[in-house]
Amino acid sequence: MTRPSPQTDRVVALVELLAERPEQEFTLAELTRRLGVHKQTCHSMLASLTEAAWLVRHPTTKTYRLGPKLIQAGRAATAGVPIVEFAHATMHRLAHELDVHCLLLERDGDVVVIIDAASPAGRSLAPLALGQSFPVRAPFGGMFAAWEDDGAFDAWTEGVPTDEVEAFRVAADLAREWGFEVRLDQPIDVADLQRRLGAEGEVVLEQVRQMLGRVDQVQGPLDPAERYPVVLVSAPIDGNYALSLSYRNGVRLSGDEVRAAGGAVRTAAIEIGRRAGRRSWRTAMS
Repeated sequence: MTRPSPQTDRVVALVELLAERPEQEFTLAELTRRLGVHKQTCHSMLASLTEAAWLVRHPTTKTYRLGPKLIQAGRAATAGVPIVEFAHATMHRLAHELDVHCLLLERDGDVVVIIDAASPAGRSLAPLALGQSFPVRAPFGGMFAAWEDDGAFDAWTEGVPTDEVEAFRVAADLAREWGFEVRLDQPIDVADLQRRLGAEGEVVLEQVRQMLGRVDQVQGPLDPAERYPVVLVSAPIDGNYALSLSYRNGVRLSGDEVRAAGGAVRTAAIEIGRRAGRRSWRTAMS
């Protein structure tokens, strides 16, 4: 059995922290507190990584950020996923124009992984992070499931109540019609749950289960006058990759704004697919 290396684990945790917030610079005190390590231990790591040019230390503020050698290593790692190179500039343009996070997703078997991201200036991607994965199970992975055959769709909705499977099917039909998928936030009435909790705990648990299982995709035509609690607007690039716009909690878009965002991410996905030599599912359907 391989013995763990606490020192290596600390270095990994440090690099991951800086990579999750590339636009932010950290002082020694901040990094020590966030990593939960001794100040001298943290200083030694920072000194070694700065000497190797994995990190850069600001000469005035004494803060640290990612360095050129680590960025170079990251680019080398993405060489095995060439679509990142074709997608990156388009993603940054979308993030800037729409003021929203833009994610590049890869399907890897039964999970979807965030392999690249672009954010509006000054805004952290957290709580999302590069390398984060989600199961390809309803409602996650709808941007892939909507374009697959019936067998794959049945596998995607396995375990979902029968009435909700039909609702997901309607949402998938709309996604194919529009060329993009819309996921909505799941509102929870906290006051109502608290009232129920005082009466009968099991009723509350059942209510929570129902809310967490509720279909959270648009299931009808977009109403220009209605405002939708949008979480994601996504479009497939091909069977392995998709592009998503990720919205902050509490954001509500009008029907016209949802359609505009969907059109933008759909067009971008097709553009990236063409550049990378991948045939878009949307193009194949046209």
